[in-house]
Amino acid sequence: MQISMARSATPLRAGIYDDMERDDNRRGFERDETDANQALGQLLRRIASEHDHRIPAGRKARRTLAEMAPDYKRQPILRLHPSPAPAPTR
Repeated sequence: MQISMARSATPLRAGIYDDMERDDNRRGFERDETDANQALGQLLRRIASEHDHRIPAGRKARRTLAEMAPDYKRQPILRLHPSPAPAPTR
């Protein structure tokens, strides 16, 4: 009984997926999100550039960690080494 139920559900499920695929194809090309991200990046760079031109040369904003805190020392990167294999027990 279960085998016949599984077989009868397969065409129905495939039909639904086919309908969804046809609907998606009918809608056509969808723009990639990277286009919007690139446009936002260009806008923000332009705005930053425009505002930088308004600031006198001696009053430029600090943008890097080295400019903001010249004496700051970064912590070293933690590197884990594999532990040696345990000694065999008798």
